[in-house]
Amino acid sequence: MLTCDPSVPSRFSRPFRSWFGSYLAAQSGLPETDEIESTILRSITVSGNRRPLLENRRTVDDAGRPVYYAHPDPNPYFRYQGFQKLGNLVTTRSNVYAVWITVGYFEVDKEGKLGQELGLDRGEVRRHRAFYIIDRSIPVAFERGQDHNVEKCILLRRFIE
Repeated sequence: MLTCDPSVPSRFSRPFRSWFGSYLAAQSGLPETDEIESTILRSITVSGNRRPLLENRRTVDDAGRPVYYAHPDPNPYFRYQGFQKLGNLVTTRSNVYAVWITVGYFEVDKEGKLGQELGLDRGEVRRHRAFYIIDRSIPVAFERGQDHNVEKCILLRRFIE
């Protein structure tokens, strides 16, 4: 873990990315690959044969006895069983979001119908804008009517007047 391969740019040269993420990685020293090879569905070469990285090829248990009940060859369900678990365990998406908020003021009649924007007729339209970066991986508490630690998940707050 502490030694680096000098032919690749870093120790973490092939992280799992989205299918289009292969174009975002530094390619110096790495072979050119198609999009699927940057995802968690990439292949691995074992004894000259390419197969999916997470494919189940277990045919014997830890004691060396044959595993007939979950043998990967007769049924593809057992071969790709590892992939089925991935959907709720891992992701290539981030929990950090950029949020733009724009508030405009409008006229509303007694029936609740929206009218024109205030100041539009005089050319004095006033809007308030804000930009936030929110990290949802930071645990925060929610209780209706209470303000616990919600402010901790807001990494950046900018008001644009």
